[in-house]
This record gives sequence, C-alpha cells and structure tokens, in this order.
Amino acid sequence: MEENKNRDFDNVPDKILKISEDVIDFIPSIMETDYYTVEVMQSMLKNNKLIWSEKHYNGSTTIYNKGLVQFDNNILFYFIKKKDENTYKFFCLSKEESTDSIIFYLNKFKKYKTIL
Repeated sequence: MEENKNRDFDNVPDKILKISEDVIDFIPSIMETDYYTVEVMQSMLKNNKLIWSEKHYNGSTTIYNKGLVQFDNNILFYFIKKKDENTYKFFCLSKEESTDSIIFYLNKFKKYKTIL
C-alpha cells in the first residue's frame, strides 16, 4: 500500500477503483484522456449521475476538483481538475468492449480539448 502514496497525479486512486468495481460490478479497463475545458465536465454532470466528488465553493460557484460520474450501467468517468486551471482530465472506467462507444462519445467534445 505504501507505493500508492507515491502515485502520479494522473492516476486513478484505489478508492475510486473500489467504488467503480462496486457500482459496475467488474474490474474496469481504464482509458485516460487529454485535458478538456470545463464545458465537457459540466456537460457530463448535467446529463449523468454524479456518484462522488471533491469540490469547493468560491463564494459564487461550486468548483469541482475531482469526481466520479456514472455515464451508464457499465461506464464511469473519473475526472480531475488541473491545478490552477479550469481544465479537466478524464479516466473512463469500463468493460474493454465499451471502448469504441466511449471514443465515439468523446469525439463530440474535440473542440473543447486543450493543447498541453
């Protein structure tokens, strides 16, 4: 367990993997994305179920730092906010055979992808 403390910022934490296994009832394959603007995260939250989040209120709006969104019964998206920016990276947790449908979904957000 000690090695988990040294993980990169861009990895899915063990607690999220455990939650995903409980929710979707299998060990997920993980697909990592590049960073996207806040509009993609807002769209996901608007159209899907937020299971867990870490957020703060800045006096006028809620800013999500991390979260887990249930896209459908077999697909979850874990997101993390890039420090000091309003961009998000997504990790899709799903069955391996769901990859094509996930890529199709993400392709509609190409214009929101950031250059990093």
